[in-house]
Formats: sequence, C-alpha cells, structure tokens
Amino acid sequence: MSEPHSDALVFFGATGDLAYKKIFPALQGMVRRGHLRVPVIGVARAGWTLDRLKARARDSVEKHGGLDPAAFAKGTPNNYFALWYVTYRPCVV
Repeated sequence: MSEPHSDALVFFGATGDLAYKKIFPALQGMVRRGHLRVPVIGVARAGWTLDRLKARARDSVEKHGGLDPAAFAKGTPNNYFALWYVTYRPCVV
C-alpha cells in the first residue's frame, strides 16, 4: 500500500512578472514531461479571481513557450494537477 502524498508546490507572486514570464511556462513544461504531480498553489496580494489568473497563465504560456493545449488542460482545476489561488493582505504591525 502506498503512502498518500501531502506535497504541494507553492509560489508567491502568482500575479507578477516573474510568474508570467518564467513560472507558468515552466509549470506547463513540467506537466508535459510528467514531472508535476502535486497541486500548485499561487499566492499573491492582488485581489484577482481564479478565472483571471488562469487567463493570465494561458496568455503567459502562449507568449513564452507556446501553448500545449493538452498540458494546459491538465493544469486546470478538477484535473490531475490543480492550480489554486490564494490572496492575502499584508498585516501592518
């Protein structure tokens, strides 16, 4: 019997320039090669919706690496690897 995994890939700045230019294309490449088998959690301060973030991720991979529809479809919620989005408000102390 195999142990259940509790891993996740969490990255901060999900709405930022680095994610747009590098992280989303890299995630698609990992999915395409079968190397990403954990949920992906993007964290950002901007108050975006998940649909808006998914549209930005799609635009990102179209412009920075070429969209692979099959790999991108696997990277949407309710499929093998899920992209979750968490927003936060910085706390002032």
